[in-house]
Amino acid sequence: MSAHLQLLPVDVALSIIKFLYLPDIRALRLVSRVFDDLITDNEGTVYHHAALLHQYAPSIHEKLSDVVEGRPGLCLDETASWKLLCQQWFQLDKNWTGSGRVKTTIFFKQNRDVSNILSDEKHGLLITVHAGNASRAYQNSCLRVTDIKTEEELWTLPSPHVSNISYVYYSHGFLIIGRFGDRLLWEVWRLKSELTPQNTSVDSPPDEAQFLAFRYAEERHRSTKRGHFAPWALLSVPEPTSIHRFLYPTFTAASSLKAYFYDVSSGRRVQVFPDLQQFHGVSPQLGPLRSVDTSTRYLLVCGHLALRIFDRETGAMILGLGSYMTEYSKVSVTTQLDRSGKTKESFIMPLQLPVSISSAASRHATSWPAFIDARFSGTNPDLLILLSDNRLLLLQNFMRVACGQVSLQDAVLQIKIDVKVLPVPRYGHCPVSLGVEDNRICIVSVCQFSSYLLGSFCDL
Repeated sequence: MSAHLQLLPVDVALSIIKFLYLPDIRALRLVSRVFDDLITDNEGTVYHHAALLHQYAPSIHEKLSDVVEGRPGLCLDETASWKLLCQQWFQLDKNWTGSGRVKTTIFFKQNRDVSNILSDEKHGLLITVHAGNASRAYQNSCLRVTDIKTEEELWTLPSPHVSNISYVYYSHGFLIIGRFGDRLLWEVWRLKSELTPQNTSVDSPPDEAQFLAFRYAEERHRSTKRGHFAPWALLSVPEPTSIHRFLYPTFTAASSLKAYFYDVSSGRRVQVFPDLQQFHGVSPQLGPLRSVDTSTRYLLVCGHLALRIFDRETGAMILGLGSYMTEYSKVSVTTQLDRSGKTKESFIMPLQLPVSISSAASRHATSWPAFIDARFSGTNPDLLILLSDNRLLLLQNFMRVACGQVSLQDAVLQIKIDVKVLPVPRYGHCPVSLGVEDNRICIVSVCQFSSYLLGSFCDL
């Protein structure tokens, strides 16, 4: 075999290898010394193409540094290579599909008062809000920044500046905190290491209260040199808001009637949706708001009774759905939770759950389900919807439904999530929230936290 391979021109051999997946490349290197030498000599090219094949890189023209920058969860530095990127990313994929083992680190073992948790994988930071004295929202509560690797405390923001009931959001070095005692003000802090020559926002500069808290925190943590935040802006919302979403650079705050958009990098209010409820003649009333989500083109508003998608440029409602439908899809998929006790290792190892597929002819037995949460899926016009009866709806390219190209039931895949039910009739099975990133879906319910790797919508 090796003698024949030596007759191939290098460019032809490399053209063959670029269609091989990582396990195939490894197997080829083990059985052929010629190919092993060829891959070693052209390692960057071979593994760059492998990254494209596995969709770890968007194009052949993408630089390695840009790919690493967009994937902060990988433990890569300036010595990274395409081979190392492929190895780490492939191992992560194996972990998510249940083929690998997951290393678990437990933080704050002796201090179980964490009410909110955020992470910055790029800078290796864990940001937590601690409740302190539960009987008083402000007493002994604080925001803490911890080194993910060493568990060293780097920086804190104490009460009463932050409380266990404060809304806290983080992305791209920007920390947003709802000011305690004032539902109209939102503080924006920024990592000191990310500060530009312009130290604060011009349009909405921070006030003296932020600088006082900053000086106190700096004095207290003089020994640590990283993980510190500095005041950046103070956003003022015209009315109290209950639903919020931060997708850098846009912070969205919504009341029952209006949605306000802010650019945190400038501190400027960039858009207002004046009346979220005005389309009640076209679709059902929203009811109490559950969540909002945004993309560059759309605004998604999810209420208990209905959800609506708006065009951010024109303000027009594109699609409205009610929560009263018994079946949203012609096909229903049910995940089957192993109740034999074998799932106890799920804390350290992902599990592959079997599924059963059935026709929607067998109607789902439920009454008055409500929408719990809804999210856009990445940059694609795809939609995920979570209902109170543990159904997850995957709507591929909602614009096809909005334009009348396909019916809703032809575009939706309905997934029934099998959950452990607590002996509490009203709350024991109810889901709480939904998250999605990189085709990985996380569902939080009263009694469990579940993660699902569903692949692309095209695979479903």
